Amino acid sequence: MKKLLTIICLLMIVVISFIFINMLFEHKKYEDYNTKFTSLINQNTPEEINLTKIQKMLLDYMKGSSDNTLKGKAFYNYRCEFFSTLKKMEEKLTVTEEAYEQDLNKVNDELSKIGIKAKTSEGMIYLVENNDFSMQKFVPYLGKDWKDFYVIRKSENNELFDDGALVITKEELRRRIIAWEKFLNTFPDFPENNEIKAKLNCYIANYLMAPYDFSVDNNKISSESIKSFSNFLEQNKDSKFYPIVKLWNHLLKENNYKYSKALGKTDSKNSYNVKKYNKDIFDEFSP
Repeated sequence: MKKLLTIICLLMIVVISFIFINMLFEHKKYEDYNTKFTSLINQNTPEEINLTKIQKMLLDYMKGSSDNTLKGKAFYNYRCEFFSTLKKMEEKLTVTEEAYEQDLNKVNDELSKIGIKAKTSEGMIYLVENNDFSMQKFVPYLGKDWKDFYVIRKSENNELFDDGALVITKEELRRRIIAWEKFLNTFPDFPENNEIKAKLNCYIANYLMAPYDFSVDNNKISSESIKSFSNFLEQNKDSKFYPIVKLWNHLLKENNYKYSKALGKTDSKNSYNVKKYNKDIFDEFSP
């Protein structure tokens, strides 16, 4: 028995030593990668060339690492640089009015190679991340948090607005709200959570009070929108937004489901100030 205990203790020491040594190796690999990454982003080279080099270096690092936490950290730092590069490239975009569509296609052909997509809104071109590129190239080497993050992002391919108007249904917006809220609850320490919270605030504000909702006819919301509020109250009782959706639905119902300037200021029966109540909910989700 004593001999068996000795063997077990030795095995435990070996296992713990292996884990510790592996952690040291993983941190060393990350530090080496991060030093090269920092050096590369400080080089004065064209954005497209630099981004291609960074992507290759990141991919090589992730393929050789088994630590999802450190890989996630490296990927987050890459995303910060990626979006900084997008902004610089966007400022240099030149598209002629005469050959708008042709120029846009040409821009997309070039940018697709580095994970960027050119989109249009109100006659302007802007650059966004190509989710398919990231999902195929990087996400397979990342942990469940990043995988789930991109699954939700991919499901949001449809724009929220066009020419200032809401162009998705209230029901689709409800699903987006619940998906991101569940994500926040599942991964409270995810590095992009501040951006997600800001997105949620935008979503819930437009879910409740978008004044130019395409479903509005003579200030009365459509039966589809009414049904979505009903779905929220029936299916999403655990949502932190449930109280404000319930209150807003109650006020709409009392007003025959019509929007008005007076709606939401004060509910005479319950003395609720909807704007203040809404702000309290938003404060909880503020970055």
